[in-house]
Amino acid sequence: MCISECPEDVGPTLTNLCDITNLTDETQVVVIRSSQNYFDYTTFNSAYRYKENPLVKSDGYLHLMCTNIVWPEFTEKYESLDFSTPDIMYYSSLPCAMLCAFGSQVLEKYGKSPLYNCNLTKAQCVALESGIPLTIDNKTIPSFYSLGKRDTSKFLEEKIQDGTEDIYKTGTPRHKVKFPNFAVTKYLLRGHYGDFHNDIKIIHFQKYMNRKS
Repeated sequence: MCISECPEDVGPTLTNLCDITNLTDETQVVVIRSSQNYFDYTTFNSAYRYKENPLVKSDGYLHLMCTNIVWPEFTEKYESLDFSTPDIMYYSSLPCAMLCAFGSQVLEKYGKSPLYNCNLTKAQCVALESGIPLTIDNKTIPSFYSLGKRDTSKFLEEKIQDGTEDIYKTGTPRHKVKFPNFAVTKYLLRGHYGDFHNDIKIIHFQKYMNRKS
């Protein structure tokens, strides 16, 4: 778990869930605290930074951003993924809300790409979700999905739109999207962000879709 916008960077630490959530569960999870707020990419930055730490190092990773509900078969789905090919990637058709799994070599490529520690706006992050690279200050910023090879052999089910739900009771419903391949339901605030703080902003991402900033 990566928590962004912290007062300071704190490396991987085993932490009880009840200490960082309103749950009473004392299950321990690995937590990285980052002072960054690079939206979709803070977690990737932190994973690369601490990739040799025993609490982080792995043959494969699964990336979930905020506001998901995992299904009972979630663990079984993840454990069925094969990371013996280090640059393998698993994801549904784009855009897929950065819900993906990938091998360790993809993380290595990420850390050596212009994406690493690139201070992107939320609009630029959303545009990159389409798989199209951006040109920013005469530098090409690749899509994360270009860093590996997609495996579709296990991903035969498409994502499913399932209406809307005001999951945070803010008065602004989110779109429910089911991802059967991962056994996850994702709640999306399409075209906007900021409902956590009742400060909703429009994401003007369309201007980046011509590959220029």
